[in-house]
Amino acid sequence: MKAIVAVDESWGIGYNGDMLFHIPEDLRFFKQKTLGNAVLMGKNTFLSLSNGALPNRQNIVLTTSKTFKPDNVTIANCFDQAKDLASSKQFANLYIIGGAKIYNYFLQFCGTAYVTKIMAKASSCDTFFPNIDNMSNWKLIKASEIKQHNNISFRFCKYINTNIL
Repeated sequence: MKAIVAVDESWGIGYNGDMLFHIPEDLRFFKQKTLGNAVLMGKNTFLSLSNGALPNRQNIVLTTSKTFKPDNVTIANCFDQAKDLASSKQFANLYIIGGAKIYNYFLQFCGTAYVTKIMAKASSCDTFFPNIDNMSNWKLIKASEIKQHNNISFRFCKYINTNIL
C-alpha cells in the first residue's frame, strides 16, 4: 500500500473540500503513479472529483452511508472492511489518495509515500497530512530537483516506511 499526496509548507492538503494548489505537473505525476492501479479515498474526496470515479483505476470509497452507490466504485463501510479490501490480491497495488481521516488511519500500513512538497503556504487550509519528516519510521529516499509552476516551487519526494521494509 502506498500514499500519494501534495502538501504545502505546513503539510496542508485542502480547504473546503478542494486541493490547495492545481499544478499540472503534479496532476500528471498522480495520474502516472495511479493509472492501472487501485485508489482508496473517503466519500468527500470522491465527491470532490469533477467526473466521478477516476478512469482506468479501481476506485474504493470508504463511507458509512448505506445509500451512497456511485457507478464503477467499490464501497467499504468501515475502516476494517477497507483495510481488508486494501490487503486483498484484487487490489494489490493500492494508493491512498485522501482525505485526512483516510491518510491518518492508513499511513501506518503504507510502505511508500509519494509527497509533492509545495514550497508555499496556502492562504487557507483546513485539512492536513501527517508531517512524516518528523516521524522516525519515515525516511526520505528520493527528491526531484525543484520545479516551478506560476512562481510556485515544488518537488516530488519519495519516502519509505522503515517499519514495513
